[in-house]
This record gives sequence, C-alpha cells and structure tokens, in this order.
Amino acid sequence: MISVVRESPMVSTAENTLKRWISYHIAVVFVSLVALILQAVLGWAQLLFAIAQVLLAVGFTAAWEVARKWLRKEPSSGYLERYMQPLTAGLLAALLLPARAPLTMIVLAIVGIRFFTWLFNKMFKKVIIHPVLLSIVLIQLFFREWLPLSETMANIFQESSLSVGRFRFWFGFYEGLTLGTTAFILLGLLWIYLSVTRIIHFRMSVWYAFHLILLVLVLAVFTDQTLWLLFTRLLLGYSVFALVFFVAEPTATPETPEMMAFYPFLAAMLTAWLRLRFDLLEAALYALVFAQFVTWVFEQFQQRSTRRRVRGVQVLVGIIWIILLFNIWFF
Repeated sequence: MISVVRESPMVSTAENTLKRWISYHIAVVFVSLVALILQAVLGWAQLLFAIAQVLLAVGFTAAWEVARKWLRKEPSSGYLERYMQPLTAGLLAALLLPARAPLTMIVLAIVGIRFFTWLFNKMFKKVIIHPVLLSIVLIQLFFREWLPLSETMANIFQESSLSVGRFRFWFGFYEGLTLGTTAFILLGLLWIYLSVTRIIHFRMSVWYAFHLILLVLVLAVFTDQTLWLLFTRLLLGYSVFALVFFVAEPTATPETPEMMAFYPFLAAMLTAWLRLRFDLLEAALYALVFAQFVTWVFEQFQQRSTRRRVRGVQVLVGIIWIILLFNIWFF
C-alpha cells in the first residue's frame, strides 16, 4: 500500500507559515479598507456604521489580548506573534455581519470566536470548525431579528436584471448583505492571488468553485430557473466571500487526501441545497460549518491514507453527480 502525504498550502517551517499568515492578514485588511471606501460612496450613514463596526472589532480584540497578557503576566511580544491572528478573526467577523447590525453583535462575535478557539484547542488539540464561521452562524440563528438586510440585495436576488447597473454591481457600489460581500470582481481577483501564492489550498478552493458553477449551469439547462437568478443566489454574497477566506484556509480544513477531495463537494452541495430549498442567504456559512465537522469526524476513524482510498472518494463524488443529474433530468 502506498501512503499519500498531504499537500499542504502552508510550508511546515515556522518562518514560512508566519509569512503566509501575514499575507492572509494583509488580504483581510485590504478588503476591510475597500469595504469602507464602498460604504463612503453610498453615503455618510453607511460609512459611519461601517467605521464603527471595523473600529470596534479591532479595538475590542486588541483590548482582549492586552488584558489577557496582563492577567497571565506573559512576557511582551511583537504585533505579529500576539495580535495578527486575533485581529484577522475580528475583522472577518465585522465583514460578515450586516452593515447596519447593532454593535453588540460585533462584541458577541468576538467573544464567541475566542471561546470556540479555546474550547477546540482544549478538547481536541486543534480547531475542528473555523471559530469565525461558527460564531457568525450562531449569531444568525439566535439574533436574526437584530440583523437587518438591505432592500438592494433582496431585490438583486429576486430580479433577473441588474437593478443597480452593471458597473456598480460587479465592483460593489451598492448596499449588500454585509460589508465584505459586495465587491465580486475584487474578491475574485483576491481569490486568484491567494490560491496561486498557496496561502489557501488551491485544489480545494477550485473544486468548491467548480461544483457550484457546474450546479448553476446544470440547473439553468434542466430547470425553469434563469442563469442569472441561479448565479446571484448561489455564487454571490456569502458564497464568494467564503470561497476566498474560509473554504480552503487551513485553520479547520481536512488533513487527509480523501477528505480533501470530499470536503469541497459536500460544502458546495450543502450550500446549493440550503440556498435553494430554504432560501437561506447565509447558506455557505452553514454548509462550511457542517462540512468541516463531518470531515473531521470521518478523519477520526481513518487510519492511513492510500491512493486507492483517494480514488474511491473521487469516484464516489462522480457517482453522486451522476445521480443528481439523473434526478434533475427526469424528476
């Protein structure tokens, strides 16, 4: 039997890992700045809400780290070692919450992120579900009535034409779901950069995008739904943001080749099912939380990776696709 070594997007050395985390952190900061610029174009009210969210996320996270270091009497350390990852998580939370969400939601999100990070490391010695995703999903579940969505994004999801104009739509000059989910072109370019530079896992991100795009094309051909409606419902909003920052970011992604092949397929199918069946705007976030947990459970029962098992998972994914096509065509 031939064992398969995982192809990791992060080189194992601490120096290269730190460099990639810096690049990832810079990408998140860049998207945050672009989101603020887009909000400034929309108006002063939107800009002030956005600035308040970002500043609170950064300030509360930094204060948490300072207090934690002081209470534990830990030695002083530089920004990169102490603050980079927590600040990245805080900014991601701000980018994933609706632009006019109450500021208390930012605080709850950051508290949830820190709690789940501690809990997973304490119980499992690793992060099994991305803490940012899990925290935002729980807030969406329990505080949905406090999270207002804009009428603009609701209209885009319902109409078959570009109600805001093509340029404004593709570059994000409209009030969307959240601060970070409108600039489709920018997020697409950023995904290419993060994938090519191997900051995120290239294959997993490509396969997630491939399964979603293929499903959009298949449903457009074999059902009465338009290509534009499917595109906006399955690929816009949370889906494209998750593709860039969560699907293949190595915090909680699978480690074995078998699950690395199955994980993007499962996440894409769950995204489509939740979005189309239940009209759930944040379907991509729920799908990733479930897919990360399921693949982690499967990995606990797996002793050793082999090429035969990897091929078996790939064949299984192909068979499921054939069954889906058969059901769409005949039923």
